[in-house]
Amino acid sequence: MIGGMTGMTASQRTIMTLSSLGAALLIVGGATLWLLNGGAGGGPRRAAASESQRLEALRAGLEAAAKYVASEQDEQAAIILEKLVEEYPLDPLVLAQLAELRLHQGRDSEAYDLYRTLIVNHKADRTTHFNAGLVAARLDRVEEAIAHLEEACRLDPADVQAPLYLANLYRKTHENTQAQEQLLRVIKLDESQHLAWGGLAQIAFVENKLDLAEQHVARARGLEPQFATWQILQAKILRRRGRPEAAITMLAALGEGRYQQEVVDEIAQCWALLGSPRKAAQEHVDFLNRRADALPSAIAASRFFLMAGERSEAESWMRYALRLDPDSPEAQALEKQFAQPPEDGQ
Repeated sequence: MIGGMTGMTASQRTIMTLSSLGAALLIVGGATLWLLNGGAGGGPRRAAASESQRLEALRAGLEAAAKYVASEQDEQAAIILEKLVEEYPLDPLVLAQLAELRLHQGRDSEAYDLYRTLIVNHKADRTTHFNAGLVAARLDRVEEAIAHLEEACRLDPADVQAPLYLANLYRKTHENTQAQEQLLRVIKLDESQHLAWGGLAQIAFVENKLDLAEQHVARARGLEPQFATWQILQAKILRRRGRPEAAITMLAALGEGRYQQEVVDEIAQCWALLGSPRKAAQEHVDFLNRRADALPSAIAASRFFLMAGERSEAESWMRYALRLDPDSPEAQALEKQFAQPPEDGQ
């Protein structure tokens, strides 16, 4: 059948798709029609036949939807699954499959509602709570996300993914002790998890425990040498230890990987520490030549040029920042600063 579709016109393929979709919907609706018509016989035999028909319709509908998802025909899959939800509103397989489809469609809020319905009405497993936690986190419903991920950890104590995500959420809420507990739990399960060692290093850095941060980041880099995040963190540690030249050298070694906002910010800070605000400003200008919409770099370039005594250049980048985002508080603050008479040397 697949080979036979190759020579079809677009309209013929559309007709075949619609025909297949219509057939699937007829199968999905079969159980309802069966029940309305009274089934095949009376009493227990009719009930058994009705249940068999219902299960067959459910299975056929789910299989048809899965095939459409596999062929990236999400809308067709959605039509079938929405019909199934009408027929079987609390069936766990239907709810789970439609939730996954909504995620694929970028409709996170609807996906989360479906996961919640699934959890409230059924004994949800680890995967359901894990997925619900990830979606809730994307929706910035952090407390709910934490609750789901904690339950996922409870349901599968050997899993390392749920505690890793949970640690990130605890860090987001500034609960570093709880985050550390989750990361240590991961390491106890699997010492090769570089994200756990790196997470501990990030917490130690925030708490200004630089020796500990260096120990942990060295372990993370040893496990995953090409993971730029740990090189950036190592550079931050070097800067904080008063070694900005070493930090610049390390970040320059990233090659094309250096052209990301966090790296540019760090290199610029190092140049400023070395007494070269113009080089710091130029770092941001070079980044803007690659990413013209990089508002933080436009603002930073303005500030560093001002520090270098190049007021005209600084004002030019302030204006550019305002064009990127007229409502930016940082850009507006710079505009007010330029409205004041320049100080000596500026």
